[in-house]
Amino acid sequence: IKSYNPYFRGFVVQTTVPMALKHAQEWADSCHVRYIEVGVEHVDAEYLHRMKKPYNVNQLAALMHHLEDVNVGFIPNIMFALPGAEYTPTLTWLKRWRHLISFINPFILCQYGQSKGALVEEANGAHDQDENSLIKSWLNPAQQAYAQEVFEEALAITGG
Repeated sequence: IKSYNPYFRGFVVQTTVPMALKHAQEWADSCHVRYIEVGVEHVDAEYLHRMKKPYNVNQLAALMHHLEDVNVGFIPNIMFALPGAEYTPTLTWLKRWRHLISFINPFILCQYGQSKGALVEEANGAHDQDENSLIKSWLNPAQQAYAQEVFEEALAITGG
């Protein structure tokens, strides 16, 4: 590829934590993968279980150590406006691994029917389907302010 495009710096692979743990070394060595992108969403065991994520917090930590060893960067997708979420573990995790994180892909929880399953019991607000708004019917004003605060802090930690 570099003979065709001397500016080529590598691929981004979007995958899961288990797949990245299994293949990161191979991808780095022979597939020119520079970054691995994963739907981290929220660094919290309960939320990972509720979202039916195929990994746990310990596996995520193992992946980060492995990526450090193989010199591959990381792009986490982080979800905001989760009902009842405490973001201190996620912010702490972002600070711990910011040297590997190129940037975050922030997502704001939206509810389309039952698309997020048990995360939101009822969604009937004007902004509940707006992925650009932190105003959600399942968040009270204090929770909305908190969501805005952690959203901005997460961006600041990782350089926007």
